[in-house]
Amino acid sequence: VVGVVSDVRYRGIDDVRLDVYDPLLQARLEAKDVVIRGSGDARRLISAVQTEARHLDAGVLIAGVTTLDNVVARAMAPWRFTTWMLSLFAGMAVALSALGLFSLVSLDMADRRHELALRIALGASREKVVRSVLVSIARRIVPGLLLGVIASAVGTQTLRALLFDVE
Repeated sequence: VVGVVSDVRYRGIDDVRLDVYDPLLQARLEAKDVVIRGSGDARRLISAVQTEARHLDAGVLIAGVTTLDNVVARAMAPWRFTTWMLSLFAGMAVALSALGLFSLVSLDMADRRHELALRIALGASREKVVRSVLVSIARRIVPGLLLGVIASAVGTQTLRALLFDVE
């Protein structure tokens, strides 16, 4: 044993299987895929590998040359799209709920305008009026916030299935 490789997911994100990696000269089967580690510009490395392969065997067919970054990006594309769409809809939901909450509080204050004016006219202090308004708003907001926190905790567990290797 030369080395041990951790889980690899080249067949797909959810597909982890055991594999054996043989050195090219000791392999029993012909190589269909060759992976080369290098540094620097990938295009130069690909060009150099193609040139060397054609130098060794003029009849070799070289097709589907790409970088592992492109392979990973293609595999992750559906997951990224799903996450992006979910984030978009979540943002729209937050915006709609904020707008609805603002509308609800505005309507409540518009309905209480005469009551508040009467309280001020009868000598209620500014602090009592503000406290009354804040208590009224809190009665409407706090239950929704509590339900939202509970729903987000449940939703977080559901979203973990969509995320791969994210802490």
